[in-house]
Amino acid sequence: MGLPLFAFFLFITIITYMILTIYLLVFFIGMAIATFRKQNFKIRFTQFAILFFMLFLIMFPIPFDWGNQFIRRMGRITSIPGINVIEPDKCATLETQFWEFTNRSDMLGIDNFSTFISHPKLPTLESQLTFIQEFLYNVSNKRLGDTRNRSLDGLITYAYDFGYPRFTWDHLPSVDEVLSINMDDCDGIAVVTCSLLERLNINYDWNISPFIAESDSHSWTIVFNETGTVPILGTEVARLNWWTSAGNPYYMFNRHGHIYFPQGIFISALTIFLDGSSYEDYYINILNGEEFGPLIGFLAWPLLFLLLFFLAFLITLYLNIPKRFKPKKQDLLNVVFGGTTLSISALILYFVGSFGGLAFGNLIILVAFIVTIFCMDQDYMRKLIDRYKKN
Repeated sequence: MGLPLFAFFLFITIITYMILTIYLLVFFIGMAIATFRKQNFKIRFTQFAILFFMLFLIMFPIPFDWGNQFIRRMGRITSIPGINVIEPDKCATLETQFWEFTNRSDMLGIDNFSTFISHPKLPTLESQLTFIQEFLYNVSNKRLGDTRNRSLDGLITYAYDFGYPRFTWDHLPSVDEVLSINMDDCDGIAVVTCSLLERLNINYDWNISPFIAESDSHSWTIVFNETGTVPILGTEVARLNWWTSAGNPYYMFNRHGHIYFPQGIFISALTIFLDGSSYEDYYINILNGEEFGPLIGFLAWPLLFLLLFFLAFLITLYLNIPKRFKPKKQDLLNVVFGGTTLSISALILYFVGSFGGLAFGNLIILVAFIVTIFCMDQDYMRKLIDRYKKN
């Protein structure tokens, strides 16, 4: 039972968030090294399935969205009509708004497509596509700071999915969902951008081929200038809402098909694994008091150690399931050992990070978890004390 459940939740997680799945698999490989033995093989797969589901529940806590997210992400990796998130037919009002925008005297002062593609301010196809992107989401103005011209910010306001109104790790929206609140993150911007470009392509025979591209933790629109041909990276006309550090896509799709770049996905996974920016932003800076002030930095240390000992308690419960579900006094040694080793690892991460070694942050955490869980699973602390008493 454990293996089918594990395979099912792995499949769900893969189609939900591909790069995150690779990252989680590294963690689970570490867990397998730490806990798998011949006599507990079936039990461990059941535990893994439960753990996968719990992580999925934490990242995607709204069950009402599970159905539409599954369908949309299946549409993303298949060519089944009617379930793809690129919906040009939902952009009729948006197209009207776009022509009203271009008709403004401070914009282009036009109201038809032929003038648009021959306008002297937009001499190339790339500049025309960039203009459309900035009507939806003005990337350049977003990066100018507080002095930017907010009237040119674009139709869509950037908002992370884990905040209002999604409250989830990652939500692949429909065109209607984005336009109903004019708010979403990079994948919502890409969905609307690609849908509007498809509509303009259909209505005006523009002969372009837009795709939604994905890499690392970013989605954007990549456009080729010819329909009906197999797109080749490097021949594209434009990358919209893209910057150099986003890298090349590991996957891209549109209404007509999808393309994987296997080398790209593993490079992306390695890039994420070696990326230490999150530790600098949300670990080192907080502990140093630079993020929320010295007082929070001072309080962060004891809170961190308390959380790590609580995590050791949860690991103990996990290792005991399904033999027993209630903790016992004998588990205290494991909790103390696990909390201590994890706390030491947190200190190592802090000191390594303070000397510019945050690229090894994920490796430090992975090794710490493997060693800690392996020793807790083998009950080494109790065995060591028993041996000391015998001597």
